[in-house]
Amino acid sequence: MKRQRSFGSRARAPAVLVAGLLLLGAPSAYPLSRDGTRDPTRRASPHRPSTGPRGRRARSGAWPPPSSGVGYPGLDDWTTPTDLTVYTLPAGVRAQVPAFETWFRLLDEEFGTTRAYPLAAQRDLVVAYSRLDRDDVVVGAFEDVTGCRRDALLAGEAPSAEIGCNRSFLAALAAAGPSPYDGADSSTCFANFQARYRGDRDASALRGALFRCQDAGFLNTGVGLGYNTYANPFVCRPADRQSVRERYTGREFILPNALFTDLPSHVGIPLDLGAPGRRDFLRTG
Repeated sequence: MKRQRSFGSRARAPAVLVAGLLLLGAPSAYPLSRDGTRDPTRRASPHRPSTGPRGRRARSGAWPPPSSGVGYPGLDDWTTPTDLTVYTLPAGVRAQVPAFETWFRLLDEEFGTTRAYPLAAQRDLVVAYSRLDRDDVVVGAFEDVTGCRRDALLAGEAPSAEIGCNRSFLAALAAAGPSPYDGADSSTCFANFQARYRGDRDASALRGALFRCQDAGFLNTGVGLGYNTYANPFVCRPADRQSVRERYTGREFILPNALFTDLPSHVGIPLDLGAPGRRDFLRTG
């Protein structure tokens, strides 16, 4: 999620994702706020959490401090200054793995048993993402579930009927209303989906709710591993020579939403991405 408000005032709220490894290009990721005062969608790395705010972490000292990085849509020409943020989590906060099952369990904890997320639909969603061939990208699973054509998504087109997105997926987006990036918050977004959605509550509808309300974009793997369409910076080969499996950049975790100012400690490390249009590392690794 991107522009959600902090859920610190609520006992339970959908978790935020933190990336286990710094992602340098996931289209669904967005920049961290430089002042640390507000951006529930920041991604962290063990970590993790991996993408955003939420989750818990083992006792102090059990893991390295979490670090937050982000991916970008169009990193070639990205101009906003960006930091890698390393921070310490509050006592008792533990990281969780952002598998699809985790999201739905957190939603049950937040809203109670609403029947909005049928177990059969959850099963179908998980099974679809569990059947990827060795060299198939995760966008293929998203296409299989939602109908949205992978080539159009990777070319930057928004989900729509024009690119093949099916009725359940689009109806779920409409029912959920504004995303956290448009000034809403995740809890309201999910509540809208639960109350307003009138179609079949199938795997596509559930995927739509996660897409709209939790920033689980089409590159989200649903299994707690990050995936990147750019060259993986940890594999020293050009992007066109990296295998699909080498594009999985590391483990992800989720943490409870929080402001940087509420954390015991945090530090931002500015990233030198180079001049826009001259970032050869995106292709060379």
